[in-house]
Amino acid sequence: MATYQYIAKTTGGEQVVGTMQADSEASVVRTLGDRELFPVSVSARDEAARVLRGARIRSIDVGVAFRQLGELLHAGVPVLRSLDVIIRASRKRQVVEVLRDVRDAVSKGETLAAVMQEHPEAFTTLHVAMVTAGEEGGFLEDVLENMAAFIERQDELRSKVRGAMIYPLVLTIVGALAMLGILLVFVPMFRGFFAGVSLPAPTRMIFAASSLLTDQWGLLLALVILTVGGATAFLKSDIGHRLWEQWRLKLPLLGPVSRSVSIARFCRIFGTMLRSGVPILRALAISKAARTRRARTSWPGRSPRPPRMSGPARASPNPCETAAPSRPTSSR
Repeated sequence: MATYQYIAKTTGGEQVVGTMQADSEASVVRTLGDRELFPVSVSARDEAARVLRGARIRSIDVGVAFRQLGELLHAGVPVLRSLDVIIRASRKRQVVEVLRDVRDAVSKGETLAAVMQEHPEAFTTLHVAMVTAGEEGGFLEDVLENMAAFIERQDELRSKVRGAMIYPLVLTIVGALAMLGILLVFVPMFRGFFAGVSLPAPTRMIFAASSLLTDQWGLLLALVILTVGGATAFLKSDIGHRLWEQWRLKLPLLGPVSRSVSIARFCRIFGTMLRSGVPILRALAISKAARTRRARTSWPGRSPRPPRMSGPARASPNPCETAAPSRPTSSR
């Protein structure tokens, strides 16, 4: 159902302006006629809906929708009615607009995975692949619950990592502000007392840094802006991103944490897709593409080495047939 804005007049000639949710303009005109109103104009509110659809939707909100849809399907509620229930119960406008598009497209005969693929702001490649496997295998409700559990675990892991980084980040910011305060306020106050005195090298370096900050602050600000802008543009490029990924994994303190987070994310995505019936080769490709950090194993100018396969894996004619779990077809 879409939202329509109408202008109508009463039997006494008074103008009435309002909005209404309906399947089509004809439904709006028919409803206005039942209310003894004469429609002057009826138009769909597409502009607001387009803005809402373009906004990024949080993964936790998508996980809640997956959980609700899976539970309703497990209870035997049809897909269209389940989507209507979720739309009425949801308080997120972005989620409501996307689910309305999904509901309208499914009612016209399209598959759920095909409709989800048209909304990248809400559904990732991982979601589309798992829903495709669930629709083809007849266990869509199990796939939806697996995805909901996966999104919840990912959000929990993300919260733990951010929580662990807050304390050192606060210490770094406070230390930097304290150092700036010392160089800008306290050091100039004592500089006059040491005029004409032979000072050691560390003290001269501190006085030089203080003079540079107080006398050349405009030049330093311009250099900082240019450095940040250049670094951002470089990291957005392909070769810059690859260099950053390799260097990030080798940092003394953050390297092991980043490596552990990347491995945990890959294993969770890969395991969830295999448990949902996605073939192993497709699961590997999507797990690589779905990672937030695009660390590459190949480098420009180098030919990537194929991984060595063990004897049983080399003898297997089709790894997808041996590794993909079998799923019973739903009775519904």
